[in-house]
Amino acid sequence: MINGLRKRIEKETGEKYTAILTGGNSDYVKDYIDKDIIVDKDLIFYGLNELYKNI
Repeated sequence: MINGLRKRIEKETGEKYTAILTGGNSDYVKDYIDKDIIVDKDLIFYGLNELYKNI
C-alpha cells in the first residue's frame, strides 16, 4: 500500500520522494518498501522534545 501510494503521488507531481518510517514496528515494514527509505524509530520523540522546549 505504501509503495502504491508513493507511485501515484510521484506520477501526479513528477517528483521523487523518500519514505520515512517511524515507530517501534518500522523494522517489520522496511523490507517491503521498494525504494529510498529512512527508518527512525525515535522521530516522534524528537518532535515532542522540540514542542516541550517551546512551552
